[in-house]
Amino acid sequence: MPGTESSEFNIELKMPQGTRLERTASTTAKIESVINELLGDKIRLIYAHSGITTTTGGDNSDLFRDENTSIIKVFLKDEYLHLSGSAITLIEENIASIPELEASFSREESALSSTLESGEAPFVF
Repeated sequence: MPGTESSEFNIELKMPQGTRLERTASTTAKIESVINELLGDKIRLIYAHSGITTTTGGDNSDLFRDENTSIIKVFLKDEYLHLSGSAITLIEENIASIPELEASFSREESALSSTLESGEAPFVF
């Protein structure tokens, strides 16, 4: 069965420990602007959050967020989901020169994709 792609991807940003929230938020806003310039009308939604998080997602990564961290979630329009890999590469190349910034990218898996790739039966009778 062919793989499924997702139109959603995340960019986790980390500044040096001790970086004030204002600087983290400012850097995140600049990166969000870069993403908007690069992808323009291909974006369905973009969401950014800087600093401490009080909720957790599917994994425990949110438990370790502090003032020096941010996450940007990018949702491409459905007709551009095949471009998510290229979009990630383009963004990565354009933010690589930002000093003292660590960025990691991850694609969100669709429910179908995670079920198909788990190796387990999706239903138990």
